[in-house]
Amino acid sequence: MYATQISPRRRYSFSWFFAIFFVQLILIPALSLFSMIEWGGATFGEKIFQEEIRIASLPVGGQTYEEARQKLLEAVQASRNTEIRFVLDGQAYPIDKSKLQLSFDVEATLQEAYARSREKTGFFSRLWGDSAPVNVPIKIAFDRAEMSRQLDAIGQQIERPAVSATGAVSGNTISIVPEVVGYRINLEQSLSAFEQVISSNLADWSGELRLAVQEDVPQIRTADLESIKNMLAEQSLPMAVSGSSGLANLQQLVSRLNGTVVLPGETFSFLKATGPYTQENGYVLQPILADEQVVPDQLGGAATQAATALYQTILQNRLTVIERHAAQRPVSYTSAGLEARVDGEELDLRFSNQTEKPLFIHAALQSNQVRVALFGAKQDVPVATLVTEKGATVLPNTIVRVDQTLGPNEEFIERKGSEGFTVAVYQSWQENGIFRKQKVSEDYYKPLHNVVAVGPVYEKDKKARATTVPGAQQEGDAAPAETADDGGGTPAAAPPPDIPMPSAPSTDANSGSTGGTEVVNGIIYQN
Repeated sequence: MYATQISPRRRYSFSWFFAIFFVQLILIPALSLFSMIEWGGATFGEKIFQEEIRIASLPVGGQTYEEARQKLLEAVQASRNTEIRFVLDGQAYPIDKSKLQLSFDVEATLQEAYARSREKTGFFSRLWGDSAPVNVPIKIAFDRAEMSRQLDAIGQQIERPAVSATGAVSGNTISIVPEVVGYRINLEQSLSAFEQVISSNLADWSGELRLAVQEDVPQIRTADLESIKNMLAEQSLPMAVSGSSGLANLQQLVSRLNGTVVLPGETFSFLKATGPYTQENGYVLQPILADEQVVPDQLGGAATQAATALYQTILQNRLTVIERHAAQRPVSYTSAGLEARVDGEELDLRFSNQTEKPLFIHAALQSNQVRVALFGAKQDVPVATLVTEKGATVLPNTIVRVDQTLGPNEEFIERKGSEGFTVAVYQSWQENGIFRKQKVSEDYYKPLHNVVAVGPVYEKDKKARATTVPGAQQEGDAAPAETADDGGGTPAAAPPPDIPMPSAPSTDANSGSTGGTEVVNGIIYQN
């Protein structure tokens, strides 16, 4: 009997048949299992959220689509009754929610959450281990412009400018007052915080939001001033301003000057520290008079007095002076040559801190005096004494002004002048047992001319007046002085005896001579 033989081709066909049958046997149950997992055991047409899904921090896992909708609507309604407050440093700032037109798109949120449920927690995600919790934010809409407006109003309440560290001076000692870090509202971050929190956490949100602020770091920190422990020099000058406006200006000046810190390598400017001199900055502007005895600094001399006190303090500490100007005339509150004139526009007082440590300027009004003191690290540089030396002098001229309101024999002194002179200023100090002296400046002050008012004078009487002055010189062959009235002029009268008359006319620019003046024997007549 012959055995039946199966051809290789036929054996191959049977293998394919059994393979296909085996795949179908495995695949169909697997697909059924996938459907059960994917739909969470729900009946046909019912959507179930996976356990890992949350909506605005509300757990909806295992719930149907409708159950999740109801839960979300309840949370939205609760949030509508919750007050929105931004909080900073324990202080709450409420938001008027009724003006925000705040709305929640529940349906769009549920659809996205369900899509994420299928995407992140399906069969293959479980198979691959990717089943992390998912929190789907609820979609919201609100009036961003209105929220920005309300946040801006809050910002105006809470914004705090930075305050640099400074020094508190008591007598000759100083203590450091730490800086205050300022802040201002960060509008965009506060808006984003509101949108993110309210859309992501309806579960247990209390309505409070942290107000986002941006720090304003002060320019001078406590560490910058830690070396300022010693008083280096000081100067007090008697107050020389008049009236309430002058005092107000002086107070404003020392207030702005006080607490100024000059860092190493920095150049200090008096005008920058105290100006500009405007009403907006608290100053009372005073007109600049055409008077040689007035210091023209727009503040009735107050600015020059404060600058003078600082200038002398700088010289004592032997700092490098970059810019300084003398007054037109010597001032009453200090020796000539030691003043520092400023005008609020171009004339400034500037010095440079060429030390390795910062300097602190203290300024105050005490006992009717302007006090300026300089504090810093202890230095090996000896403090200088200021010495002034007066040089050559120039006598004033006498200006005779014709006053038509006076009678022919009347005259009086309108201004008693003073001599002009030069003055040099020196710094003097002792170093290693040796006295040293260094010239600082040399200034020239023009003479202030005498002014005498007289009654109407005729031509021939001018010479008569001039020749009655002892030492007066005649011009050419001048006629002798007339001592009696001949009917064509006025009686001769000499200027007051306490006004010295020059023997020659001055060529000084401040003589007051104009095209309407005439010089006769050294006396200047103004018609």
